[in-house]
Amino acid sequence: MNNLSFLKTVALLKKNENLFIFDPAIEMIGAKLLSIDDDNPYANYYLANYYSNAGSMDSASKFCYKIMNAKNFSENWYTSEAENWIQDNRINK
Repeated sequence: MNNLSFLKTVALLKKNENLFIFDPAIEMIGAKLLSIDDDNPYANYYLANYYSNAGSMDSASKFCYKIMNAKNFSENWYTSEAENWIQDNRINK
């Protein structure tokens, strides 16, 4: 997911539509990882970033809240990133 997320970011910055072919793979791999462990912070982080870049703020916020509310993880960089995204985008739940 890290590599696909990186390609997605590069595609957005370069406005390269050819790299958007990875979108279904990002969604599929993310869903598979979360079906195994719904609180996986990395899968949730990459999906939040993916949906945020796609302009789907509701979907992005869902994954950010999952990171923030995960009971089995202590605060880490991904928790701070999720909290900052929610605050920056003024998403309340």
